[in-house]
Amino acid sequence: MSEFKAGRAERLKGGISSAIHKALEESSLTRIWFVAMAAGCMSPATKEFALFSINPHVLAFRYNAMVQNTTGVQLYDEGKLNEDLRVVPNIYRFGMSGVCKEFTDKGDVYCTKQFIHPLDVDAVIKEDIAKGSLPNATAASLQSFWDSWGHNMTDNTSSSKGHRDTLIHAAAGLTVTSLVVGPIGIAAAVAAYLLSHPSRKPIAIGVALLDASLMVAAAALWITASVQYAAAFETALGGQTVANPPVWDKTPQYPPSYGLVFFASAALAKLCVLPILAFFFLVVVPILLVAVAIISIWLAFLAMQCLLACLSVCPNTTTTTTYYGSTYNSGWGGDSGGDSGGDS
Repeated sequence: MSEFKAGRAERLKGGISSAIHKALEESSLTRIWFVAMAAGCMSPATKEFALFSINPHVLAFRYNAMVQNTTGVQLYDEGKLNEDLRVVPNIYRFGMSGVCKEFTDKGDVYCTKQFIHPLDVDAVIKEDIAKGSLPNATAASLQSFWDSWGHNMTDNTSSSKGHRDTLIHAAAGLTVTSLVVGPIGIAAAVAAYLLSHPSRKPIAIGVALLDASLMVAAAALWITASVQYAAAFETALGGQTVANPPVWDKTPQYPPSYGLVFFASAALAKLCVLPILAFFFLVVVPILLVAVAIISIWLAFLAMQCLLACLSVCPNTTTTTTYYGSTYNSGWGGDSGGDSGGDS
């Protein structure tokens, strides 16, 4: 009996193929990263898992310099701007579960927890100005300054908060789905192998592909939202720099966002570990997109040809309208009016 059990254990152990090993090992590592991403910036302990970081001080001085260079008018005195910005943190770090406000000169970090936190720099800046310990007149001037920046951002870029929110909410939804569905799928795959189910290998591969697809799609959406937002800032600023150095207070305008790096690394790891998925996303999807574009153009061309052919075979008809009577003879009976007058 013991020999039978030992043999069965060996068969079960040998039955777990490299596919399920790969899915288990790779998924356990990337899932840790995914949990960190989902909890990013909900507390100072997770601020390093930010998905977008920005220094509002550099942004303010670059915008102020751009206005002065383009209009010749100084929107805000630089010395006063530096003093008034003390209520605004040096770095905003946006994560999936909140935003952290970092005062590098004091070493203080304050985080606001919210799942899913919107990627909106203007909103958090104005909130901090309203809560800051500034005199009313100073706060109003600073609010007006950022209102001017907001209008400039809207007028000169195609940046849309609604579009960003859609991308971020979709990325967060895919992340949560992966965190919930992934372990269940892996457990189902393990159970299929332990029960020697005939479809155990396709189940394992399917689970791995599903989990990878969710993770890659979530990372792609967040990266797209972050890159588009940063590009909108640069477009609105017109390449303006401040006294040539690209930093202010020894912090660049876009501090490193390690969460975004981890997110991209997790997606890349999925593609590297699962060649099938890499082949699908890097080869099949682009080919399909090109094929769809070519077919759409060809169909539009055929539709235009058919329309032109229909127009060419249609007969040309001319409608002639004949008017009876004249200004001299108002009756419909020709000279009948005159004849009757003669008979009388």
